[in-house]
Amino acid sequence: MKSTYVIFSLIVMCICSVMQAQQPMGTTSWLLIDDTRGGREIACDVRYPGVSDTAETAPDNGPFPLVVFGHGFLMGPEDYDGLSAGMVNAGYVVALVATEQTFAPSHQNFGLDLAFVANEMVQNGATGILDGWLQPHAAIAGHSMGGGATWLAASTNPLIDAVVAFAPTETSPSAGAAGEDIQVPVLVLSGSADVITPPDTQHLPLYNSTTGAPCRAFASLVDGSHCGFADQGTLCDIGEIGFQGLSHAEQLELTLGLLVPWLDAFLRDDPLAWGEFEDYAAASNDLILELDCALSIRPKIPLPLQVYPNPTSNSMTLSWKAFGQTAEAHVIDLAGRIHQSWNLGGASESHVLKLDPGVYVLNVKQHGKPIQSVQLIFH
Repeated sequence: MKSTYVIFSLIVMCICSVMQAQQPMGTTSWLLIDDTRGGREIACDVRYPGVSDTAETAPDNGPFPLVVFGHGFLMGPEDYDGLSAGMVNAGYVVALVATEQTFAPSHQNFGLDLAFVANEMVQNGATGILDGWLQPHAAIAGHSMGGGATWLAASTNPLIDAVVAFAPTETSPSAGAAGEDIQVPVLVLSGSADVITPPDTQHLPLYNSTTGAPCRAFASLVDGSHCGFADQGTLCDIGEIGFQGLSHAEQLELTLGLLVPWLDAFLRDDPLAWGEFEDYAAASNDLILELDCALSIRPKIPLPLQVYPNPTSNSMTLSWKAFGQTAEAHVIDLAGRIHQSWNLGGASESHVLKLDPGVYVLNVKQHGKPIQSVQLIFH
């Protein structure tokens, strides 16, 4: 009976995963002008949650936090469709900066570009189709050369909440020297089998340079590559011909499994995200996580909602431990139909759930932002 339930749960997780992957991705473009650098033009390819997979489609389910992303050497925004789609699916706008795609890129200008885009969007918001759809929360991220440029950007103390680097490499001027000036949470994702920018000489020294970061994490993807953070078939893959480690799909899955809760914790202030981040790392045999994080920065909000018994063949009790909070709760089935809803008040309360056999999801939101999601099984 136990094995049957485990199989059933896996099937449900797969169904939910497929459903979540259906968030359409809209596309648009920005051309920002930095007057402090002689009118420098900074082009960005932008992806966002939309009502359809088309250019300039209406945004969907916003407003959204922002991730500003820097590409690798001789690469560009078009090489990160998988990574950006995963972030869009999690409710983020991704601005992929399209500058410095030459054989002689300026790392300094690239870093300043990343910082400028973040500052401009946080301070003034987006124009065009995303006008009014951005939250004032942003992260700067980058791969390889873009990862090193992320250090240069973050060291200027832009208006951001976190930085993320995928297989970062040293730059000129030195990203390592800039690291000590970074004052926001830092996540480094590193493929242990990376031969293009080896972890011991590139990723780890840059990570270790961020001594001023209030929270930092180094995630080693066992048998991960340098190019696995980008799409398959890019120029990057030429440098890893014959690679026998993690596939691009496997590396992307591991990356998003850590990246999304990290972003949720620091850009959305999600009280559940930190536990999801640590739990995901602990449950995977393909991840080794080094964590250096002040206890005060970890979310300590107790879970306000409990549902029991679960699974059940009869009824469940929803227990709301308010802690002075109000929220909305909705029970939906896997087709998205709402079966029960409550406005949960500032006082503790309980409700009885009686539903037909099946799998449901209980979603709880505060101010339109999800704070807890529970799978319910009636059999």
